[in-house]
Amino acid sequence: MSKAKNYLPGLGSSFKISTDEIDVKGLAEEINAMNGGSGAGITEEQVQAIVDASISSVESQLSGFYNKTASDGRFQPKGAYALSTSTYTKSESDTKFQLKGSYALSDASYNKSESDTKYQPKGSYASSATTYTKTEVDALINALREELKPSP
Repeated sequence: MSKAKNYLPGLGSSFKISTDEIDVKGLAEEINAMNGGSGAGITEEQVQAIVDASISSVESQLSGFYNKTASDGRFQPKGAYALSTSTYTKSESDTKFQLKGSYALSDASYNKSESDTKYQPKGSYASSATTYTKTEVDALINALREELKPSP
């Protein structure tokens, strides 16, 4: 049998075939033996032409694909999702970022009792004695407009 069987998909690890690797004479003899050896049979030149055409066809079909070496150099291995130079170690991350659930810095935020004394509760708005009505605000704005009008 010829060396070509070593390169068929599923039977070998490489699919790169060159014409000098194929025993053209041996293939011609195998084909003629399968046909019972009767008649003129197939010549080595005919086998060479068929082999060249087949290899050319396979190479053109595979031209849009990567081989293993090109793929390994172009893509990262499964499970290797980040470069070690662009990631933090656990200790770096722990010192650089706050812990989950710890959302406020202790010196830049109020605790509940400080907040309750500094701010009024929700729904407890300013008393009517310290606020203006819409009519009063409109009157103040109109008075300011009159006062700021340029003199003729």
